[in-house]
Amino acid sequence: MSIYMDVTPRRLIAMANTGFKSKVLKSFTIRLCASCYSCMANCPKDIKITDIMYAFKCRAIEEKKFPHPKFTITILAQSFYNMGRYGRVTESLLVMQLGLKTGIFGMFNMAPLGMKLMKTDRMKFTPEKVKNRKQIKQIFQALESKS
Repeated sequence: MSIYMDVTPRRLIAMANTGFKSKVLKSFTIRLCASCYSCMANCPKDIKITDIMYAFKCRAIEEKKFPHPKFTITILAQSFYNMGRYGRVTESLLVMQLGLKTGIFGMFNMAPLGMKLMKTDRMKFTPEKVKNRKQIKQIFQALESKS
């Protein structure tokens, strides 16, 4: 994906360090990062680039900073982020939200794949919830208190 990025991750981090917050959060780079960890595996300085890109992406969503409001990756990331309240991502709801926001006709092209996933019970239409949500919340609270 790096060939499609508007700014290299190294430059993006430098921009963040020098106060160009708005430009960083509106960058296509943070949305195009595929979280493949290739950059982290090859970084000679052991910088956690993927984690930094994810943090930038979350901050951009929280602050509603987008390079273009109809950019598909932006819509997908926003929908994915908002599903956090269930503790799990429900793919069918994610795809439906994406389809409704980017163009409903694209959903029809994905229908054959959706049917295959439903037949194998790999796709649900209702939100799946994590069991013991209180326990998970306590784990996150404990992690936050240590930082």
